[in-house]
Amino acid sequence: MAWVVIKFGGTSVSSRATWNQIASIIRGHREKGKKVLVVCSALSGVTNLLSSWCQSGDVSERARLVLLEELKARYHTLASELELDPACLSEMLALSGQVTTAWCLSQRPAQQAAVLALGERWLTVCGEAFLKTQATNIVSQDACNLLSSVALPRSESAAYLAAQCGVNDNPELQEKLNSLTANVVITQGFMARNEHNETVLLGRGGSDASAAYLAAQVSAECCEIWTDVPGVYSANPHLIAEARVLEKLTYDEAQEIAAMGAKVLHHCTLWPLKKAQVPLYIKQTLHPERSGTYVGLDVEHGRPVIKAIVVKKLIVLISIDAVDMWHSIGFMASIYACFEKHGLSVDLTSTSEANVTLTLDKEANCMNAEALNAVLADLNTFSKARVIAPCASVSFIGSRVNAVLSLLDKQKIYLISQAANDLNLTVVVDDDKAEKLVQQCHHALIESTRDWQVFGPTWNELQEAPKKAETPWWQKKREQLCELAQGKPGLYVYDRDTIAASVADLRSLKAIDHLFYAMKANSNPLVLQHVYELGMSFECVSMGEMKKVRNLFPDLAPDRVLFTPNFAPKEEYAYAFEWGTHVTIDNRYPLEAWGDLLAGQSIMLRLDPGQGKGHHKHVMTAGKDAKFGVPIDQLEDVANMAKDIGCDVVGLHAHVGSGILQADNWLELASCLVDYRSLFPKLQRLNLGGGLGIVEKPWQQALDMSAIDVHLQRFKSAYPDISLWLEPGRYVVARSGVLLASVTQIRHKADQTFVGVSAGMNALIRPALYGSYHPIHNLSKHGESLTMTAHVVGPNCESADVLGRSRSLPQCDEGDIMCVANAGAYGEVMKSGYNSRTLSESVLV
Repeated sequence: MAWVVIKFGGTSVSSRATWNQIASIIRGHREKGKKVLVVCSALSGVTNLLSSWCQSGDVSERARLVLLEELKARYHTLASELELDPACLSEMLALSGQVTTAWCLSQRPAQQAAVLALGERWLTVCGEAFLKTQATNIVSQDACNLLSSVALPRSESAAYLAAQCGVNDNPELQEKLNSLTANVVITQGFMARNEHNETVLLGRGGSDASAAYLAAQVSAECCEIWTDVPGVYSANPHLIAEARVLEKLTYDEAQEIAAMGAKVLHHCTLWPLKKAQVPLYIKQTLHPERSGTYVGLDVEHGRPVIKAIVVKKLIVLISIDAVDMWHSIGFMASIYACFEKHGLSVDLTSTSEANVTLTLDKEANCMNAEALNAVLADLNTFSKARVIAPCASVSFIGSRVNAVLSLLDKQKIYLISQAANDLNLTVVVDDDKAEKLVQQCHHALIESTRDWQVFGPTWNELQEAPKKAETPWWQKKREQLCELAQGKPGLYVYDRDTIAASVADLRSLKAIDHLFYAMKANSNPLVLQHVYELGMSFECVSMGEMKKVRNLFPDLAPDRVLFTPNFAPKEEYAYAFEWGTHVTIDNRYPLEAWGDLLAGQSIMLRLDPGQGKGHHKHVMTAGKDAKFGVPIDQLEDVANMAKDIGCDVVGLHAHVGSGILQADNWLELASCLVDYRSLFPKLQRLNLGGGLGIVEKPWQQALDMSAIDVHLQRFKSAYPDISLWLEPGRYVVARSGVLLASVTQIRHKADQTFVGVSAGMNALIRPALYGSYHPIHNLSKHGESLTMTAHVVGPNCESADVLGRSRSLPQCDEGDIMCVANAGAYGEVMKSGYNSRTLSESVLV
């Protein structure tokens, strides 16, 4: 019978639900007549616990006993959940006591490896016991009796904590496993033995490598990595929700993705499997029905695409200057000899006439400051070497990777490396720039190129379905909208009831003392009149907006207007003060230059909390790259300026971005602002900005207003004398508005379909400006089967004139009325006459 090797990660062995799935997966293989070798990681978080203790340097008896008690508690909890007698773990507790005592006495890498391996050892005891209760014919084997490391010229630390094993067919191991009476074997991942019969580790995440080494050595039929994600993604899905599952990869592509930092696979996993030609499946434990990612030799290449963008952190960049030595024979050999001497492996290298730049993976090298200083000292005997850190590498994996270069022209890049096999282009950038670069490039290279031969569903598409949403208003009024749109190149329609419902949602926030409508979101007079009738005040950002509400509503009291300008001229502030509105200052310049205007006034001050939020950098309004707000480190100076000119700061304001769906965001802002009340003795209020998100995509959950209120009521209980303000705009009107346009043309080009409509970026610029997503529907054929996938594009002479990419639609015909939903905010108010096209009209229904 052939062997299959199945490996389960930390989250996949941490609950009764996942162990039920493990038992089911094993039964499935046994029913097909296969023998099963199960490789397990430690419980999620246990290796971090053990590692933190080793790194703490605290070898006191008290610290050791605390560690043992925590280890015992975690595995006893699992045993209880699996309905096992905790007594089965008594031997492991005794062994852990011996191993931790040995570490306290010597603190050498050999003892550290033994400590870090404890998590897997505890786990397999629980696993074997549970699977026996499931009528599984199973036996456990110590991984150190199955896998042997190979001796390499490495540092002592790397030899014990980042070892490697052989990849050749191993008849001795096969005979040992085949001689067992059980047809299921469970063993530990992450560990092996060295030539001295000591425990060595395969590096963090090394259980994947354990499975691969074992699969190669027993010539397994396949190797399966079971984890908490549905496969390998085109990018980190926790960073980019639009990241897509890569359904099929070659060994080389998967190797590049793993080696360049993807956490779903250990970098040593692919080579053993490729050499032995064992296919690999990466699958999700709790959803085994999902196809996951397949890696093998028989993967057909579709059209050339970038398949994945991977970030690797903890990169140390070393720049070596040596003009006089460059043409000397053996110069590069001398450089590499320094790293070899200290057991450090170099990743990337770039050379010029006067400089050599290279990178080290701090984690893979188990590198500490001592090793880095030692290699620098050796390099500086014949060159001038310096460290640039922290850095990160961003790698683009796929075909024709040089297509990436055009996206990098404005980036600060320390090193660029392109593989001759055209599978990988890697750049090294400052650590804090890496994630933004990935977001930008993923949108340009992957989200806009939907290749069904390569890409599966997105992360969000695979999440648990949200509660069924109410039927949208535009669907209920479909016939009326189609009639209104006839003969018009574009039409904005707003729904009264939807605006009223949004305002009611906001009024349910009892902790909020004053609501201002941010009229920059939509200043259509019909909308403003309705908002005014609903009792909201107004937030304005320009003199034009102030004059507009003043003309529309002559009886509007000045204290119902909040002026929050940004880089506005002096006369706009003067107008606001003269009218008697609330005025916000968002940088130090007005205090420095216009003291005569601000003297004797009461103002609000906008802070920059230091971190923005939102789906795109253009909707993030905080952080060092944003133009808004006084940085925290300047706040004391600004407070002194205000005091010197006789200006009272009565309020603080912060706003971090748009489209936020996390209910605790506004409590975070309030907590941040109140920390600085000591600088402003007359502080009365906090303006928590806006940014309340709406549901835009099917898998999103609506913002929980009651949860926001609970958070803010806690704050009000602690600070009853502080008034809380809010200035939502998009939340009030976005859902109420749709843009209607008619289909002009349908075009097929290569494997893409384009549906052209009569109004594009001239009417709605949000998708082109900052990648906003708007649901798009064919109103004329709403309810019919979705038979085509198309890009919905406008008539403007710009490549960016795209309202939506890869949308599922019924068959579209010329003249059909298309509805772009959630367009009530920042739609009509930002329209333009670009290409001299007729501006869209508007109506309130």
